[in-house]
Amino acid sequence: MTSQKISEFNVSTSLNNSDLFTFVVNGTNKSIAFSDFQTALGVTGSISQAGDLLGTPVLDVVSPTEYKVRNIEPSKGILASVSAENGVNLACNFSQSATGIKLIPDLGAVQYKLKTIQGGEGISIDDDGETLTLNSTGVATPSNLRFIASESDFENQTASTITLTPGIFYQIGASFSTTKNFITQGATIEGLDSATTLTYTGTGTMFTNTNDIFRIKDIFISCASGTVFECIGDNSGNANHRINANNVVVTECVKFLTSTNAGAQVFSTIEVRDMTGPVGISFSGVLGVVYSFSSFGIFGLTSGAVAVDLGSSVSEEFEMSNFIASGDGASIALSGLVNSGNITSGNLGVVTGCNFADLSSPLSGISTSDIRWDFVGNAGLDDSLNDGLMWVQGSSTETVIATTGVPVKVNDVWTDEATSRFTFDSNGRLTYVGERPVRLPIDVTSAILAASGPDKQVTVAIAINGSVVSPTVKQGTASSSKAASITTLWQHTFNTNDYVEVFVTNETDTVNVIGQQLIMRIN
Repeated sequence: MTSQKISEFNVSTSLNNSDLFTFVVNGTNKSIAFSDFQTALGVTGSISQAGDLLGTPVLDVVSPTEYKVRNIEPSKGILASVSAENGVNLACNFSQSATGIKLIPDLGAVQYKLKTIQGGEGISIDDDGETLTLNSTGVATPSNLRFIASESDFENQTASTITLTPGIFYQIGASFSTTKNFITQGATIEGLDSATTLTYTGTGTMFTNTNDIFRIKDIFISCASGTVFECIGDNSGNANHRINANNVVVTECVKFLTSTNAGAQVFSTIEVRDMTGPVGISFSGVLGVVYSFSSFGIFGLTSGAVAVDLGSSVSEEFEMSNFIASGDGASIALSGLVNSGNITSGNLGVVTGCNFADLSSPLSGISTSDIRWDFVGNAGLDDSLNDGLMWVQGSSTETVIATTGVPVKVNDVWTDEATSRFTFDSNGRLTYVGERPVRLPIDVTSAILAASGPDKQVTVAIAINGSVVSPTVKQGTASSSKAASITTLWQHTFNTNDYVEVFVTNETDTVNVIGQQLIMRIN
């Protein structure tokens, strides 16, 4: 097809919708309005950038006649992908460590919530708009606190001693060894945790406390060749002359404690392993108010060794509870003076809930029947009892009846079966020697004969402190060949030196009677 000239063309730089374009179709001239031409081409409207003029445009305008659409690319922390719906999917690309505290609680959440940072005690946070600065505001260290990580950290020491300052709290933050003796004089030592071990390699005493309170807790101690504690008082019984130890484990030692004239000792949750010496704890002198051992164990006692030896010391009160003494069967848990000699009058030594099952004879000198000791619920030991039991069997001894119906003490030779806190008299008397009032039942059973003749009306009664208790008078019929079987009973609150006897009468005449068989029990 050859070109066909239509007409001369004048130049125009703009178009209106009504302007006509001419074109040739099969040799025929035709025209089309500019608006219809745009519609046919599908280029109605316009393309322009939207949003922040300073932003990065997606539409790249190369020239007025050339446009490009930029691809969206992933970058740091941003993922770009085509979705299943053929859309562009933008996502965050974050990860968090599995340990520690997460700054973003949930990476799968629709909206991320970032935790803020807040200053705690001794910490402040500065924000200058670009950075966060954490500052220590400086929590003041208490003036009475010392942090100890080695022997050299103690302020007062010589070649052989470390003298602690009264009222100072020493926190042991690391395990270390020393050959020096500690002069404690009213200080406190605490381990930072249960693994902290303070080791003494000397052969003397590790801690010496004089006329003051020394506190130690939450620590392991190794003292293989020496004594762990020595407490010396001024013989005044001052309770402030003592050692308070709690949650202490001694892995090895020769001896645990020597206490002389000290006012008190208080030990709780203590474990002593591998004690190699003959005595674990020894007391001497005039002691003070209370000696308390609770949840305390001494293990590895050698043959004949004594866990606690009171010696000839005297104190107002002694308490031992949940105490374990274990080792050779011939070793001793508690040794002291006979007849409650270690406890002052009117006071008490109490031993409860202890375990001495490994030992064949846990006590030496001290007895469960001593009037100032009370033993209750201990493995390997009988409980303390207030108990009296005596009897007569097959007697023919006559009790003289001088007056009809007048009570007289039965005349017999009695046998002591068992007494505890009571003394026995073979003439038929049980006397309470305990120092605390105690209410106990009294039981008497008897077989009474008449010395001669036919039936007589006889009575048996309980007498306390020489006086017949009238409600206990019980009657029976007896002859020279037939015994009256009579039982009577009572209860009484016993005070020290109260005594009990059995009285009889002949209500018929003055024929003598015979206490052929008698049993009296108080418990």
